Amino acid sequence: MSNAILKSDGNIHIPAGARKSVGAKAGQKYDVVAKGNMIVLVPAVDVRTLRGSAPGADTTGYREK
Repeated sequence: MSNAILKSDGNIHIPAGARKSVGAKAGQKYDVVAKGNMIVLVPAVDVRTLRGSAPGADTTGYREK
């Protein structure tokens, strides 16, 4: 496990080993989620990439009329 230091401007450096283990790339966007006493970084997903990922799903009743 590696340590990271939160700087006064809010930046944090994620150690190279951790970045490599999850395949993080420079410029990649993340959603920041506070979960209990943890901060979790979740790769942001473009909703267009999700198209067709749930074939057969019943979507009736979910759209505004």
